[in-house]
Amino acid sequence: MSYLPLPTAVETQTTRALITALHEEIRVLELEIQSRAAKIAFIRDDIAQKESFIAPVRRLPFDVLAEIVVAAASDHATSVHALRTLSSLCKTWRDATLRTPRAWTKITFVDAFGVFDPHVARSALSSMQDVRLWFSRSGTCPVDAVFKCPGSAAAEEDEIFRIVYDNASRLRTLTIYNPFPNVDGALATKALAQPMPLLEHLGVDSYVERLDAASRGSILQCLPRLSSIALRDSLSHVPDALRGQLRDLHIAYAQPSPILDELRTVGRYPLLQSLRLTSLHHSDLPGVPVELGGLRVLYLGLNTIRSGPSFLHSIAVPKLERLAIRLDYTYISEMTKKDAASMLDSVFKLDPPLRELHLQGISLSDIELHKALCRLPLLEVLVMLETKSSDKLCDALSAPRRRGGWICPRLTHLCVGNATATRAHKHSVSRAGVEKVAHARSIAGDVATLRRVRLDTSELCYVGTAWAWDSEERGEDDSSSDSDSTSSSDVRNHDNVFESGRSPTVPLWWQVDVSPYFNFDPDT
Repeated sequence: MSYLPLPTAVETQTTRALITALHEEIRVLELEIQSRAAKIAFIRDDIAQKESFIAPVRRLPFDVLAEIVVAAASDHATSVHALRTLSSLCKTWRDATLRTPRAWTKITFVDAFGVFDPHVARSALSSMQDVRLWFSRSGTCPVDAVFKCPGSAAAEEDEIFRIVYDNASRLRTLTIYNPFPNVDGALATKALAQPMPLLEHLGVDSYVERLDAASRGSILQCLPRLSSIALRDSLSHVPDALRGQLRDLHIAYAQPSPILDELRTVGRYPLLQSLRLTSLHHSDLPGVPVELGGLRVLYLGLNTIRSGPSFLHSIAVPKLERLAIRLDYTYISEMTKKDAASMLDSVFKLDPPLRELHLQGISLSDIELHKALCRLPLLEVLVMLETKSSDKLCDALSAPRRRGGWICPRLTHLCVGNATATRAHKHSVSRAGVEKVAHARSIAGDVATLRRVRLDTSELCYVGTAWAWDSEERGEDDSSSDSDSTSSSDVRNHDNVFESGRSPTVPLWWQVDVSPYFNFDPDT
């Protein structure tokens, strides 16, 4: 409160006029500020345009653009038609795309039988015209070619073999899949008998096995770089010279006795590193194990509960680094945990340097699983699908032992798929247990941090400073946090440890590649 005398009427009027004038001055200044701000924004836009005009990115060398094109074409998540998109952006990108032959060397053709499949349309070519276009644009570069055409017309198969004939000298990998071939035998022989000096992988067994011995010999004996072969069911028509070159052997329908007889012969497969048997049957096998000292990778698809134990007890793999075993869904309930432990012990007792273990439909007791993991100090990837386990697995992985330190200290990838709960086994691995493992290993300094974690159909991701599930809201099913949860498995457990797409695809991180479409690479 002011104690000054009250203003007169004239003073009041004069003061109000001064206040109005000051407000007007403020308004003028604000308008000037807005005008200046608009001018500043205009100048900044002008600067940005001039900077973009002289930006180094607009002067990328051609070889850098070419590498970008190759990287885009090599990304398996990218549509096969990405090259067409890049070539339509502008003249610079068109030149970079069309003048980079390496970008056109992955050729996959799938006959969709007139049925639109978005996945196939995205990952594969669907016309012979496109196939020839890709071959022509690949120049003289080595080509990886896959033709999946079950039930195709004879004319289409003939066209495939004419393409093979025209480009035989450039083929690096070749797969032609058709269980019921319709091609002219003379044309197939002529195409496959062409010199293929660069060929590393061959998967044309459905055609080769129909030829006479002389024709097969002319095809398989002149492949100096061949190191990988995919067969249907027999090794009988593979020449001895070719056996000595093989690093990767894939057999779709395997009878164990003849395979072991082949492997038992000393010096017949000196370079063999990978053996993939996607459908292994049972037979009585000799008691003396076959020593496979060079084997690094073993993938087995078991058709019966006896085929796995009998086969694994008949081989010795002291240097095994990757093991994947899938039991057919029909027999999951029949294999006991004791039998499963005995089967795996035949491998683990040799203390192999195992880095990856993938199991489906094979369950161990908590004690046996603990013992098995303690014997795998180098393990980096652990995948167990359709497994009957509990949170005791999580307890074992989330804290170091009193003696011996952490179990599997190098573990970076963990995937668990709970089997459907039964009256005999009601427990399962819970979200809370998996979160406990991930958190404990992320804050410990003497153990590897988990980079990929999956439980049933959800993946656990590190977001900010906490772990969160990506595919489901946590509040949807609170009971999923309980270790003895019996929630429905209808939407779970549809994963397959073996990649089994309808077209050649790359396995997801928890899967292994048992398809005959890709050449085996021991470095990946």
